[in-house]
Amino acid sequence: RSLKLELKNNYELIYNRKCIQRIMRKYNIHCPIKSNNPYKNIWKATKEDRVVPNILKRDFKPGQARKVFLTDITYIKHQGKFSYLSVIIDSQTTEPVAFKLSQSLKENFVLDTLKQLHKEEFAKDALIHSDQGVHYTSYLFHKAVKDMGLIQSMSRRGNCLDNASCESFFGHLKTEMDINENSSFDELETAISKYIYYYRYQRYQQNLDSMTPYEYGTTLLKAA
Repeated sequence: RSLKLELKNNYELIYNRKCIQRIMRKYNIHCPIKSNNPYKNIWKATKEDRVVPNILKRDFKPGQARKVFLTDITYIKHQGKFSYLSVIIDSQTTEPVAFKLSQSLKENFVLDTLKQLHKEEFAKDALIHSDQGVHYTSYLFHKAVKDMGLIQSMSRRGNCLDNASCESFFGHLKTEMDINENSSFDELETAISKYIYYYRYQRYQQNLDSMTPYEYGTTLLKAA
C-alpha cells in the first residue's frame, strides 16, 4: 500500500496493489512491518483482571471492627519535594492499623503497608477498599490481597467520595500535625509515627462513644 502511494504521488505511475505484491515477491522485496509488543499484550490481558468492582459502595460502617479496611496514598511536601504516605485504616473505627512513608512512588511501600496489616487480626472475608491508582491495580498488590484472604474493592473512577473516610483521615493528619516543610525525611517520618500513635491510642472521638479508635475497636471485638 505504501509503495502504491509512493509510485502514484511521486512518479505518476498507477499500479494496483496485487501487481505490486507480485513484483515484490518476484524480487524478494519486503516492507518492514511493525511487530506487536508482547509485553503490551500481556499488560492489556492482565489489566482487565486488576480493576475490580466497587463492592464497598460507601458502606463504611459495617458494625464490626476489622471487617472493612480502607487504603490510600497522600503526598506530603517538605524541603521542596514530596514524600508519600500509604495508610490502611479500619473503616468502622477509623483506626490507622498500618502505614508506610516513602520517598519514592514505587509500589513497594504500598506492599509493605499491606504486610503490616497481615500482622493484625481481621474478620473472615474482610474487605480492603482503594481507588483505582496504579499501586492498587498492580498484579503484585492483587496477588498479595488474595494470598491474605482479603476481598478487594475499588472506588469508581474519578469518585473520591467512594473512599471519603480515608480522605478524612488524611485531612485530620495534615491539619492537626502542623507539618514543618523544612523537615528532613527522617524528621517527617518520626512526626508521622507520633501522630498516628496519638490518633490511634490517645485521640478521643465523640462518634466513637468518646473512646479512642483502638479502645472502640477492642470493645467491638470483645462484643462480637
